Amino acid sequence: VRRGSVMDQKEDVSVAKTKNAKAAFQPLFLHSETPDPLYLALCHLLSSIQLNRNYESINCAPSFLSALQSMLFSLKERKGVLCHRHLVRVMQTCRQSFSHFHVFAIYVIGDYIEMVQQSSLSKNQQHEIIEGVYALMDTCSSRQFKYLFSNLDGSGKTIFRDLYMTYKRDYKFTGKS
Repeated sequence: VRRGSVMDQKEDVSVAKTKNAKAAFQPLFLHSETPDPLYLALCHLLSSIQLNRNYESINCAPSFLSALQSMLFSLKERKGVLCHRHLVRVMQTCRQSFSHFHVFAIYVIGDYIEMVQQSSLSKNQQHEIIEGVYALMDTCSSRQFKYLFSNLDGSGKTIFRDLYMTYKRDYKFTGKS
């Protein structure tokens, strides 16, 4: 009898542990203005790779581009200004430290134009990440801009033309005052 009661107690303890484990693994529902911690951690990781391991990041540039494009496309589901600012920081770090990223930057700019064209980004989101797009545009040559312009459709060309004119007028340093 006594032995049976000890076994019952062990079963009760294991059931309690299972219930606590299930409670611990329930999904975390974030407030709509709370940034996604995984998204922020990925932004921090990409920035750290660029700043601290620039030479190694050249070897994995296509993977880095893929991660940056995925982050840009998932931005439409992200709420809160902090996610946008972290993505802008990654884009600005590309300009500062990743010397060979200019080859790939035009594709991220094209993805941004596509998202604006499809109305995937709200006006607030566009306003928040435009500094990062300008930073990427800063790395591109006029030849790359011509290549991008030739590969866009009619409304994409209009969006790019407006973006480029705003970039030249407000952002690009020309040395003139």
